[in-house]
Amino acid sequence: MKILLASSASYDPPRGGSTRGNLAWLRAFSAAGHPCRVVCGFPVDGARDQGESAPHRGVTILSVSDGERRAALRREIEMFRPDFVLVSSEDLSHSLLRQAHHSAPGRVVYLAHTPQFYPFGPAAWNPDREAAALIPLCAGVVAIAEFTARYIREYGGCQASVIHPNIYGTPPFRSLGRHGHGAVAMINPSAVKGIDIFAALARAFPEMPFAALPGWGTTGND
Repeated sequence: MKILLASSASYDPPRGGSTRGNLAWLRAFSAAGHPCRVVCGFPVDGARDQGESAPHRGVTILSVSDGERRAALRREIEMFRPDFVLVSSEDLSHSLLRQAHHSAPGRVVYLAHTPQFYPFGPAAWNPDREAAALIPLCAGVVAIAEFTARYIREYGGCQASVIHPNIYGTPPFRSLGRHGHGAVAMINPSAVKGIDIFAALARAFPEMPFAALPGWGTTGND
């Protein structure tokens, strides 16, 4: 079975939970003997150039600019001939979802991570009725949590299977917590992740150390 993943986010290197989760799934597929490829964006900070990477843990990544990504997805579907095309919700214009359905009808699986990126529902940043109508036509919809599965049922009009990405490795896990030591931490401090709440807590508890690790949503103002 051959698997192709499409996303507008950067995968080389990955910059968020959705990309790391998707790569965890692809690496598991690859370890089971299924060839995997990714068509995705490339970092705007110039961390690497456009182009195809050498396979890493069995997954080949093709980083493409915004204007060329849809055409690249069409070519990959024609040449690689995947059994399934996984479209991650990190596709704000929903153009990859449209292209996947056009070029691989009946073989599209929607990976629903962030509700703000869905084409439907009150949380959507870019609602799109035509794109939303494509979600129930997918061969499958994967949600990463029960909350998002309920959201998809209510606003997307279809069922979603809940599969938690194995981004932390295989249990049992070591216990690294030390009560009373370290800092109150936030990953990806930004408006969409609730930086106002984090900052308010830091002001309310000046005797406690707070620390933040910038992520994809962190701006200079943050």
